[in-house]
Amino acid sequence: MNTRVECYLVNLYHQYLKVKGIQLEEITDDDLLSIDFLAWVANNKKILKEYRDYLDYLGYLDGKKITEVGKGRYDTIPIKGKKIVSPYAKMISPNLRNFTPYIVDGEFYATTTRGNVYPINTDIILTHNPYINNSSLDGNDIEFWADVHNRGQYEINIGVYGTIHDKDYREKLDLIDDIRYMMDDDYEYNYDEFRDHYFCTIKSLKLKKKGD
Repeated sequence: MNTRVECYLVNLYHQYLKVKGIQLEEITDDDLLSIDFLAWVANNKKILKEYRDYLDYLGYLDGKKITEVGKGRYDTIPIKGKKIVSPYAKMISPNLRNFTPYIVDGEFYATTTRGNVYPINTDIILTHNPYINNSSLDGNDIEFWADVHNRGQYEINIGVYGTIHDKDYREKLDLIDDIRYMMDDDYEYNYDEFRDHYFCTIKSLKLKKKGD
C-alpha cells in the first residue's frame, strides 16, 4: 500500500477506534479493510454532508474563498470551488497537488516535500474532525489555528460532528472548547443536534485589518 494512502487510512482508523471506544496497539492491513471500519467510513461521509448543510444554514459558506485543510478522499467536505491544502489531495483528484499545511507566527502556508513554501490566497481556512496525535506528514497541528485567528489574516472554521452515542463525543467538544479559549473574542460558536447527530463549530466572525 502507498505510504501516503496508508497514513491517511490509519488516521481515519484512529478516529474510528475513538468513536467505538476501542484500544488497539497495532493496526494491520486487515483492520483497514474490515467491514465494520468501511461501514463507519461510509456513514461518516453521510454525516459530513449534513455538517456541510449545517455550515450553509449558518451562512458560513456564502461568498467566501474557502480552503479545506488536511483531508482526503473519504472525509473531504463537498463545497464547490474550494481549494485544498492536504498531503492527501491527490486521493481526492489526480489533478490536485499534495501540500502540507504549515503555520508559523499565525501565518498559514502550504509546503511541498521539496521544501517549497507558498502563501494561500483565501478568506477562510476550514477543517473538521481533525486528526489528533497523527503523523508529522500531516502538519495539521490544530492548536496553532487559534494563532491564525488572532493574527487576523484569515478567518478559521473548525468543526466536529458525529453521533451523540460516540465514545469520543465529549473529547471532541472539549477540543473545540480548548481552541476557542485560546482565541480572542471575535468568533462565533455553534452547537446543534439533529436526531442523534451533533454538529459543533467555531468560526472567526470577520477578518481584521493588519495593524488593528
